[in-house]
Amino acid sequence: MSTELRPREALGLIGAWLSLVRSRRTRPYLAMTLCLDAAFGFTFLVALQSYLPEQYGGGAGLAGFALACYGGTKLLTQTAGGHFIDRVGLRAGFIAGFAAVIGAQGIFLAAPIWLPLAAVAAATYGVGAAILWPAITALARAEFAEGERAKLTSALTLSSAGGLALALALGTLLPAGLHYAVAVTITLLFVAGAAQSARGMAPAMAFGESRLSIAPASLIRPLISGRFLFLAIVLLMENAAGSGLMAIYRPFGRDVLGLSLREEVLLLAPAACCLPPALVAGGALSDRLGREPMLLLGLSCAGMAVCGLAASDGLAVAAVLAVVAAVGLGLAVPSLTAAALDLAPAQAPASVLAWFLTFESLGHAAGPAAAGFVASAASVHVAVAVLGCLFLGAVPSGLAAMAAAAFIARARRAPALVPEQPS
Repeated sequence: MSTELRPREALGLIGAWLSLVRSRRTRPYLAMTLCLDAAFGFTFLVALQSYLPEQYGGGAGLAGFALACYGGTKLLTQTAGGHFIDRVGLRAGFIAGFAAVIGAQGIFLAAPIWLPLAAVAAATYGVGAAILWPAITALARAEFAEGERAKLTSALTLSSAGGLALALALGTLLPAGLHYAVAVTITLLFVAGAAQSARGMAPAMAFGESRLSIAPASLIRPLISGRFLFLAIVLLMENAAGSGLMAIYRPFGRDVLGLSLREEVLLLAPAACCLPPALVAGGALSDRLGREPMLLLGLSCAGMAVCGLAASDGLAVAAVLAVVAAVGLGLAVPSLTAAALDLAPAQAPASVLAWFLTFESLGHAAGPAAAGFVASAASVHVAVAVLGCLFLGAVPSGLAAMAAAAFIARARRAPALVPEQPS
């Protein structure tokens, strides 16, 4: 495939992205992602951080503890959720996932009676998410061709961000005295919207209705394949670096740049504005040029920019480097999920995709913890530099792991040398 890209062809790629996003096939995925992330954001960023503790007590740590229960449960049950989808079929999987999420909201409603129920509800929510997200990605793998998947994942990333923004906007606009039960009802409406979107996916679910008998070893086998190992390491390191930056962006702005929260938000506004078009370009170019080139280009740009931030404390330089990092991530991120969809086999796709989601979740958990530890033990500058190195080293580390796996596989296949018998 030629990597030359003429201006007219570039415009054609953007047109193809817009055509796919507007298509009847794509709309249910966008709507479901928007509603699910709006429900998640409104639950953990609004209802549990404002309405529940302010009206019923529980302290400032209630939301954080509930979110930890959600993330921990989702991490522990993710691979089992994918296996469950492949065993019972997509339709039954969606029903089970939505049942768990709706059940979690019912438990959240009862949390004012006994506040620890919020943790139980969050864990139940995590189980539902561990089933729903492998189901959504497995269905997308069946319905969209390889040359469409990065465009789809870039649109889903934008839809996900839109859902979180919608949740935060509602939290800002709704009255501070809104009853907690009304807040839970709003979340239920978002969940109902996601469930309604699933009805638009019904024709595609025919691809996933077979019940499979899968040996437990099939859940481990992908991890020793070179290409799977490459992508798993890149996912782990990229998500660890991105989540780590989110965890220490405020200490960096306050302690290094000397900015208030408002001033830091204004400094990062150009980067936030550049991210959506970069995601669109990243999705279109990944389907045209391939996953690995876009991952290498995007993560290298992001890594160099973040390392530059660690070495600088000038405001203008920081603003420019933040834009470069945002553009780099926008170019790389669509290729990550698209590559996972490409590598998932037709048999047991949800089980394999769940492994990739597990590595993603591990990165989300490990990144903030590592960044906080390094910032405390050394400095914020050092923590930012380490995160930049994670971006820079993701693709080379993945390639090294893939080469090592290929070498081991060849060594195992090589016939043993048998000494020649004398005649």
